[in-house]
Amino acid sequence: VSPMVEPSREGSTIGLTKVTSAEQCAKAYALASQYDPEVLCEQFIEGDETTCPVLGRGGCCPGTAGDSHRGA
Repeated sequence: VSPMVEPSREGSTIGLTKVTSAEQCAKAYALASQYDPEVLCEQFIEGDETTCPVLGRGGCCPGTAGDSHRGA
């Protein structure tokens, strides 16, 4: 199972790395930590990502992020 390493508060694509070998872990962490000192490591799940941005006091606008995680 390939983990995804990403900054905690940067959305779904900035600083994101799909780690496919142990050698990539340090580089993935270094990249993510450039954007946020808190770094997440999550299981990669194949499929589309659904997002729900909330701007101000407006409502939620569900949408598909497209292929941001597919084949990353």
